[in-house]
Parts: sequence; structure tokens; C-alpha cells
Amino acid sequence: AVVSTQSTGRVIMSKVAEKYSGLMGFLPIINGIGGNLAAIQASRLSTSYNLYRRVDFSEAGTSLFLLLLVIPGHAVFLGAKQLLDPSTYNGYFFGAFAVAALIQVSVLLVLCYLLVMLSPHLRNMDPDIYSIPILTALGDFLGTFLLTMAVTTLDNMGLFKAT
Repeated sequence: AVVSTQSTGRVIMSKVAEKYSGLMGFLPIINGIGGNLAAIQASRLSTSYNLYRRVDFSEAGTSLFLLLLVIPGHAVFLGAKQLLDPSTYNGYFFGAFAVAALIQVSVLLVLCYLLVMLSPHLRNMDPDIYSIPILTALGDFLGTFLLTMAVTTLDNMGLFKAT
């Protein structure tokens, strides 16, 4: 599952590179932050499962906190990227980037609960070992896909200058 997800992500990334070469520098930001936030929650849920043999749904507050970190976390890294490599992207792009990042992390956090709950039953494996690689691979795929869709939508509306 992880290999096929990464392969699909690579195909999307190569298509993105052909049409929007300047976008490639933004992919590590959205993919890295999204995957890391999901891995944090998966680790917390796995610890809860290993201690109590059930997923503690009181961790939903942590999920909400991690979701609230999406915009400021991305803003820091986008700001750093702009300082190191100034680009001509407009506010529409950064708004679409924020929406894509929020959707990505929301989906990953929901999948996090499902994977941690199901992994001991499906494979009889430690949820830490099973869920985190899948979540990070899905994070890369979702981040690439959602950012590509956001930019393509902006481009079709005439609100994005392909660089």
C-alpha cells in the first residue's frame, strides 16, 4: 500500500513539475508538515492503545490542537521559503495552499484513528509500526494531489501565474 501510494504521488509530482515548475519547492512544506502532524497523533493513539488495549477518544482534543497548528505552522515555513527564495505568488495561491493543507491534515487525522484502531485486528501488529508509514505516504500523496488541484483550479480561473 505504501509503495503504490508513493508511486502514484511520484507520477502526480512529475506532471506538476512539467507544468508548474515553481510549485516543486512547496511540496516538501505541505507534505512534511501534514505527515508529521499525523505521525504525532498516530504515536499518541498507539501509546494509548498499547497501555489500555483501546483507542482513547479523549485524544480528539489533541487532534483539534494539531489541526489548529496547520495554518501557523505552514505560515512559518512559507515565510521562510519566501525569504530564501522570493516568488511572485499571490494571496490566492497562499489561500489555496492553506485550504489544501487543512483538508490534507483533516483527512490524515481521521485516517489516523481508523488505522490505529484497525491495525491490531487486521495484521495483529503494533499500531505505531503499521500506521505511521501508511499515514506519511498518504500525507505525501494527499498533499501533492490537493496542492495540484488547488493550483490547477486557480490557473483555470486565471488567478494563478504558472512559474
